[in-house]
Amino acid sequence: MEEETAQILIKELRKHQALPQIDENIFLPIILRTNIDKSKKFQEPLSEIRQRSIEPEKEAYLSLRRVILNKNAKNYGLEEQENLVRYISAKLGVYSSNDLCRIIRANSILMEMISKCEEPFSLLGKLETSYFNEENKITSSTIRPILVIPNASNKNYIYDWEEKHEITYKKSS
Repeated sequence: MEEETAQILIKELRKHQALPQIDENIFLPIILRTNIDKSKKFQEPLSEIRQRSIEPEKEAYLSLRRVILNKNAKNYGLEEQENLVRYISAKLGVYSSNDLCRIIRANSILMEMISKCEEPFSLLGKLETSYFNEENKITSSTIRPILVIPNASNKNYIYDWEEKHEITYKKSS
């Protein structure tokens, strides 16, 4: 991938409201190493490297999971019944980037945003967060998909979609 394109993806990632400060030195090399310009697929996996972020009452790990090829979006729409796969996975507490890509493909609003994007690529990431109490014990954890579509027309829709597909684990006392 060209450096200018990779920099645009990092810039868009930094704008995401749910994310900690992004360390370009962690993610830029991974994005640059992807050789996907001629891919016919909807998405390609990225090498998994995580950025750790620590705050007083929580610890988070961000990883980039997939590069979405925006120009291929028009060829990869799915029917809504594909959401059944994700529903079952979520009920079992399973996070799957492949399942989430299927869910994206079944969502006509997201697919329109992706196909209309002027940039060649978008990103799908994962934010894992653990919350702690005063005794430094985990009280709950979440796994949230992070979808970055450069210059998307409706970022609030994307954030709502992410929240809808977030998985929460509560620790019993």
